[in-house]
Amino acid sequence: AGGRVRCAPPMPSLPMVIPERGQSERDLAQRLNVPTVVVARLSGSVTLLDGGGRKVEIGLGIKSRRQRLVAVGWGRLGPSAGGSDEVWEYLGLAERTLREYQAEFPSVFAMLLCKPRADAYSLADAFPAPEAEAGWGPTAGILLPPKGGAAAGGEGGEDPAGPAARLRALKAWLEGTGSR
Repeated sequence: AGGRVRCAPPMPSLPMVIPERGQSERDLAQRLNVPTVVVARLSGSVTLLDGGGRKVEIGLGIKSRRQRLVAVGWGRLGPSAGGSDEVWEYLGLAERTLREYQAEFPSVFAMLLCKPRADAYSLADAFPAPEAEAGWGPTAGILLPPKGGAAAGGEGGEDPAGPAARLRALKAWLEGTGSR
C-alpha cells in the first residue's frame, strides 16, 4: 500500500539550566553567625502573642518540618552526605531574606538566641523597651523615642518605636517578602 510516513521536525534544544546550589541549615547559620536552631525556627514557625493575647506568626513559613514541605525557590529537602537522612537546603533567596530580617529586626534574633525553644513569645520578648543608653545589643535596632515626653508621630499618641508599632512594621515586612 502506498502510505506516506510523516516525520515530525526535531524538537529545538533547550538551554541548559544549572540548578542553584543550596546550603545546609548549619552552613547558613554559620554565615549568619547564629545557632542552627535560630535559622530552623525563623524559616519555619515562630509564634508571638500580641498585646491582646492573639497569636501572630513571625516566622518566614518557608518550610514545615512535620509535613516535610518547603516553598519552591526558597529551599529544598535533600539527601544528606551519608544518604541515610534528609537535610534542609536553603537557596540564595532564603539567605538574602534572613539577612534582611536580621538587619531590620535584630531584637527578634536576640529573643531566639535567649529562648530558642519556647512555644510562644510575648511582645516584650520580641521588642524590649529601649534602655536609656541603648547603643548596642538586641535593642540597637530599635528607634528611641524623642526625649522630653510623649512620642510624636504615632497613632493616637502611640510610641512609633514601641512594641506594637514594631510588630506592625514586622508584619508589613513579612508580607513584602513573598514567603507566605
